[in-house]
Amino acid sequence: MNNTNIEQAIRELASAIESLAAVIRNGRPPEEFETDNSEAAVVARAEAKLRDEVAAAPAPAVTTEATTKEVTEADLRVAAQKLLQAKRLPDILRINKEFGIRRITECPPDRYAALFDALNAALADASGS
Repeated sequence: MNNTNIEQAIRELASAIESLAAVIRNGRPPEEFETDNSEAAVVARAEAKLRDEVAAAPAPAVTTEATTKEVTEADLRVAAQKLLQAKRLPDILRINKEFGIRRITECPPDRYAALFDALNAALADASGS
């Protein structure tokens, strides 16, 4: 085995170790290894991503009234978490699509209030159903 083959084998081994570490850290394989592309699997992966995203941010002392203060990213995370807990992931995905974002952290700060209102409207709808 020449040096080039040894170096390639070492890179492949390192990549495999990194992937295994990701599985251990996250409890699931990295997305590039996901092979189930059914709608249920895609929704489950999106829900897991959103859960991870929301869990990564510390929850603020919650106020859901956009009118009492300026809306922050933390407020958006709390509203999204409430929708997620109400099993309304399709609403979150629809709202994200309406705002042209894939996740709430991509929302421009000048649109936080509108996004917050949309999340809370979906949450109110969820509470009424």
